[in-house]
Amino acid sequence: MKPPAPNSKREPTAVPSWSGATCLGAAVWAGLPIVAIAAAVVAVAGLVARARAVLTAVVIAAGLSVAATGWAGVAWHIEPLALVSSGLWRASSTLTYANASAAFLVTALFVTAAAAERLGPLRARLVTAALLVGLLATMSRAGLFTLAIGLVVAVAVSARTPGRSCRPRPGADGRARSGPAARRPHAAGAGLVLVGLWPAIPGAAVAAAGLLPGLAAESVPHPLVAVAALAAGLGFAALTPRHVATRRTPDHAAAGPAPDPAAARHAPDAAAPEPACGPAARKAKRFSSNSSTACVGKWIEPMPPQATSRR
Repeated sequence: MKPPAPNSKREPTAVPSWSGATCLGAAVWAGLPIVAIAAAVVAVAGLVARARAVLTAVVIAAGLSVAATGWAGVAWHIEPLALVSSGLWRASSTLTYANASAAFLVTALFVTAAAAERLGPLRARLVTAALLVGLLATMSRAGLFTLAIGLVVAVAVSARTPGRSCRPRPGADGRARSGPAARRPHAAGAGLVLVGLWPAIPGAAVAAAGLLPGLAAESVPHPLVAVAALAAGLGFAALTPRHVATRRTPDHAAAGPAPDPAAARHAPDAAAPEPACGPAARKAKRFSSNSSTACVGKWIEPMPPQATSRR
């Protein structure tokens, strides 16, 4: 018997049809994260200084929580704080996804670097080291690559941004101010801030090395080794002395040394407006000795001699 002849008429292969509405929906869905980030930037830019400080503290605290839970999940093999991927335990934290945890930790690292002067050298190094430990525990190549790109961009933008002038700023009347409000300390650039945070890098490496014995999927957890390495790494980051220097500019040098904060609280501000004189000034309850004496002198001067003799 002859085999059956192949059918010359083949059925056409089904090709997925993409309508205009489907393409538009996919584009909108892909652009939602960008729109959300832009909206967040605009909203934060309009906040007052105190609200920005509170938001910074919230982001740093959330980053520390993600780093701590992810590290604990890898050290004790706790699911879903840590999940096995490619034969290794990777920190996923409460987000239950290693790359998402790494992305949030990178964001918290840049927020910490921006607030390093406000936090102080010791706390900034400790927070940076803890966040780096959590980032290394995720073993996310995308997170490390994003961190490297962000560092390059931050240093490049800081190098291209002109320094802020420290000349005395004019007051409302156009005259140059004097006193503590006239000069403000120059902020350190991104490069200097990163140099001041360098002890956090070897400290985080030491702390992350304590997770290596229990990193394989078939291994048993070694929490004591992880805790000891974490203490050693954070101790190195905290005890390493480092003083961040501020960038000096010609205007900064011409302004002279910064005023003493203790003396600035008691120094009078030359730009403060003089109190009004006349009948309304006599009804005021609080006057300084100098301003009250000058005000009384101006009030008595134009009085006629008769009024003075009657008194």
